[in-house]
Amino acid sequence: MSDLEMHTTLRCSGSIPEAEDKNVYTEYIVLELERPVSVTTTWPVWIGKKPNKGIVRSIMSSEAPYSVALASNNDMPFEQKKEYDFKVIIKRKDANARLKEIEELVIIYPLEMLVECNSFESTEAGLALRNVPYQTLKEISDYEKEKDKFIFPCSLYVTRAPVEAIQAPIVLNARYVVYSDYITKVYKAP
Repeated sequence: MSDLEMHTTLRCSGSIPEAEDKNVYTEYIVLELERPVSVTTTWPVWIGKKPNKGIVRSIMSSEAPYSVALASNNDMPFEQKKEYDFKVIIKRKDANARLKEIEELVIIYPLEMLVECNSFESTEAGLALRNVPYQTLKEISDYEKEKDKFIFPCSLYVTRAPVEAIQAPIVLNARYVVYSDYITKVYKAP
């Protein structure tokens, strides 16, 4: 997937009637933008018996207003015929952004695993959560208001794995829409 670059220019002109009889006048202009975000997160899961890899973190493909991560408190590698808990975590990173909706979260996992996540549906490619507005997202996840953080509990069962650990990455493709406010101060001076 390639990066998409967008440019926006805004120019305003005109008079401010309230400022006509004043030497100095200021006013704030607030510009609210709605923009799509697309990000991929890869969790380099190790399956097998040895050697110990410890706790492995997921990696996002690029910076985004809301981070999307997969996380587990279990050491890797994950062993055959065992079940492990993990979480999908969506968390606000940009103080100027507000989530409007999730267009799509798609989890793609290898054949050596069975994966389930609360509120996600099974698809041919893996699991998906589609077209979820912000308010509904708060209701179907473990929501932490102070961090604007959404947590979806998940489980992973390893159906087969070799003795020597190999990587079996899980990929999460996320598309969501955010609002961003930009505030500027306009001055009128003699």
